[in-house]
Amino acid sequence: MGEQLELHFGQGVAVLPQPGGAILLKPVPARLSLEGGTREAAKILRIPQRTVQDMVRRGEIPGVKLREGKGKNIKYRVDMVAVYQLAERKHAEMCASRTR
Repeated sequence: MGEQLELHFGQGVAVLPQPGGAILLKPVPARLSLEGGTREAAKILRIPQRTVQDMVRRGEIPGVKLREGKGKNIKYRVDMVAVYQLAERKHAEMCASRTR
């Protein structure tokens, strides 16, 4: 405890904060994009695209509004690592509720 560790890694690694101040380093496959659209995020999370847009607006998923639009034409780029983390948490919660 109390020791410091210096880590060096490239772009192919995602740093995932964990409870208790720990971090988890996960390799990011080359085909896995670090940014994506709300349509892709909706497929991963199995929720409607509009819900993903609402989550980005509320700050639940990190993202950037690319342009203003009217109605359905608002475009967002989302942090896909955060989307995969959210999907993983939802899956873990679902599995935990099934084992009770």
